[in-house]
Amino acid sequence: AAMSAVFFAFGCVAACLLTSVNGIELSILPKQDPATEAVTDLIGRVLGQTAVTNFKLENIPPQNGKDVMQLDNDGTHIILKGSGGIPMAQALNWYMNDYLNITYDWNTYADGQIGATKSFPLPATSKMIARRVPWSYYMNVCTHGYSTAFIPWEADGAGDQDWIKHIDWMALNGVNLPLAFIGQEAIWNRVYQEYNLTFPEIQAFFSGPAFLPWFRMGNIRGFGGPITQSWLDQREQLQIKILTRMRSLGMTPVLSAFAGHIPAAFAKRYPNANVTRSPAWANFSPENPVTAPYGGVYLLDPSDPYYVKLGSRFIEIQQQVFGTDHIYNSDTYNEMVPSTRDPNLLKASSAAVFEAMVAADKDAVWLMQGWLFQNTWWNETLIKAYLSGVPPGKMWLLDLFGDSNPIWSKTASFYGHPFIWCTLLNFGGQQGLAGNTNQITAGLELAFSNSSINGVGITMEGIWTNYPVFELTLQMGWEFEFNSTATWMQSYGRRRYGSPSQGADQAWGLLADTVYAGQAGGFGSAISAYPVIHSQDPNPPPPAGYVRRHPVDGYWKYFTPYGQESNTTIAECAAHCTAMADSCVAFEVYVVTQPDVGNCYIFANMTNPFFELDPCRTYIKEKFAQDDTKQELKPQLTFGHMQPEKLQSFDGYHHKIHDAEISAQLSVFQQVWQYLLSESVQYKNVASYRFDLIDVARQVIAANFSVSLGALLDGLGDQNVSQVTEAAAMLEGIMDDYDMLLSSDTNFMLGRWIKWATDWQQKPEEEALLAYNAINQLTLWGPTGQINDYAKKEWGGLVKYYYKQRWMLLFQVAEQVAKTGAAWDQGYLDKLMLPQVELPFQNTTMVFPTVPQGDTIEIATALFAKYGGQ
Repeated sequence: AAMSAVFFAFGCVAACLLTSVNGIELSILPKQDPATEAVTDLIGRVLGQTAVTNFKLENIPPQNGKDVMQLDNDGTHIILKGSGGIPMAQALNWYMNDYLNITYDWNTYADGQIGATKSFPLPATSKMIARRVPWSYYMNVCTHGYSTAFIPWEADGAGDQDWIKHIDWMALNGVNLPLAFIGQEAIWNRVYQEYNLTFPEIQAFFSGPAFLPWFRMGNIRGFGGPITQSWLDQREQLQIKILTRMRSLGMTPVLSAFAGHIPAAFAKRYPNANVTRSPAWANFSPENPVTAPYGGVYLLDPSDPYYVKLGSRFIEIQQQVFGTDHIYNSDTYNEMVPSTRDPNLLKASSAAVFEAMVAADKDAVWLMQGWLFQNTWWNETLIKAYLSGVPPGKMWLLDLFGDSNPIWSKTASFYGHPFIWCTLLNFGGQQGLAGNTNQITAGLELAFSNSSINGVGITMEGIWTNYPVFELTLQMGWEFEFNSTATWMQSYGRRRYGSPSQGADQAWGLLADTVYAGQAGGFGSAISAYPVIHSQDPNPPPPAGYVRRHPVDGYWKYFTPYGQESNTTIAECAAHCTAMADSCVAFEVYVVTQPDVGNCYIFANMTNPFFELDPCRTYIKEKFAQDDTKQELKPQLTFGHMQPEKLQSFDGYHHKIHDAEISAQLSVFQQVWQYLLSESVQYKNVASYRFDLIDVARQVIAANFSVSLGALLDGLGDQNVSQVTEAAAMLEGIMDDYDMLLSSDTNFMLGRWIKWATDWQQKPEEEALLAYNAINQLTLWGPTGQINDYAKKEWGGLVKYYYKQRWMLLFQVAEQVAKTGAAWDQGYLDKLMLPQVELPFQNTTMVFPTVPQGDTIEIATALFAKYGGQ
């Protein structure tokens, strides 16, 4: 039989294949176009196969160069119209939100919201909705460590995490530009073998699975390794599955490119190559014997001929294995400053990075995280010089911290380069309710009004927290009718659990007015914080021309997160502040190596609220100091930064709040807890309801822990042994209650995280290394606590067997001090903590549960009777 004609009807549910033999028509066979077929499959995965027949899809043309979508009906079917796979998928989500009251989030994927009895009402014919900007971007490089490091392609449970559901979630939320970074080490392995490096030499370069993002950005090398060949092979295959699914839905995955970081063996094998060593990053110092194997990454100079050879060869092999969509991410100088301030050399540096891309792909576009420009080392001249090394339009910038400290508005829209405005909010994947939706919408509207913006994005370091903040950001990329964040949050509350209720309305109305208006909440809690009893020490003496801020150290709100650099002494930070004249009125060093070495932060004014934070050392220029600052310093015994933490500016740094603020926030969360519990019968089978119930109750219990610390501190100050003992017992009980609540849901369980990691083993000997990676990232983040607690998670099992054990050690020391009347010595506790609690836990052989322990609703109800009315 000969095929006589083929035609495709845009705006039809399917293309039609017309066949004939000898001019006689035989039949008309329906055939879906690839995008329509992919979204049809998505409907089946999300709503169930029986729901598919309720829908028709129409792949329509863009309008005025913009993607569009529309809801419609033909009297029998729901019609989803869109200019491609992603707009049609976004239209499905629109329908699910407005007509089914379903929220398909990234925690629970609407588990329990749909049900067999769900009806599918026909939507009214909507107006056509267009994109405001071409791109919706998703992911931070760090997300591949703090959240998705180990998740599988397909999970066993309906609501559990896997890449299938997660990519579906991306499509439903209009993500068309996802960061696809998995499997690149398999490509680098091939590249370096072509340069005669052995596999053990390459293994020494790659970090462990939980730390690959920071290896990829050139911050560390080797830590947590060695990666096995089976890991490389499995991740390569996973990436192929991920890319196939993303592309079938119409996404443009962002792949990786060369940023100049090379193995030590390459530098030795090619001694004529122009190689330098990177500065120490986050206490991974090459001078410290413990971290020397992992710090001081070898950097190939961009002017060296090998730079383009390695970079282009990587992309060539990557294209062979993964294909390409011509957009590549490469991050240079991430949280490390260049070795030169010469504008011409900086321009040449960026030009070389891009040259390595276009040598293998003439259509290459460089997508770069703009995080490096948060460092005040980069002034306007240097930023402009660096960006000028790439032709206009060929470099896109992620304004990574657009929600709090945008760079586009300080650099004339990155001097004409397109940029993607992003919401960051989360650091390290730490938990806690927080967000400022008004700040986000106002910031985006400003960028939309007059800039080179070409996309919106969400770039949290860790996912699974504060979902509405990120969903709102992505929706702002479309021309939806938007009245206010309050009304948006109200509608979100009505669809959060699959059906509306009075309790849900009340809970989310209160959260909208407080937490998500930036008026309450924060990340982490005293339970998971490192135990410290702190007294502001008058020593070391302040640098000449400065006074120590009295009576407590900390920082001022709305500062640039990365001021000078890491590994800076107080004297060096002072010199930097002095050199800035009146542009710097104060500085603080966040001490990470006693007595005075840490991260230097510069402040242009002291008009913003001041937040207390230990172990800061905060100094003010004498000419700007107020009289109360000049008072004589006297030791003040407090729990330092271990008080409840509030984060109004959402810059990733914590501070303590005072009793009045504790009471106000506690009241908010108690009310929300009560509202949610009132709907436990209606929502008992809804996973997102159980998740939120725990997430809110956590805040209340943690605040009770913080308040109760005061009793222990009072007993210690009075040398009252019985009071210290009683307070310690009460605090231990609170932590047990906390762990019990968390252990009732897999989303809050350490066992799931460890199982994800160890499930990748192919040989028994691989299990211990994978488990070590999973645990170390959450706790010490380094061999001996180089970034201690940065990625902490308040999960069942981790609270009881790690955080509680740390506090119990403090309680023991506190009882000894109360008995002897000795002065508190934090250094003594610190010397005990690492060998007795923290290091042993890194290689624990405990088996942590992976299924819920008890019923969330029953436990939350019992705990509300204990904590809800206090």
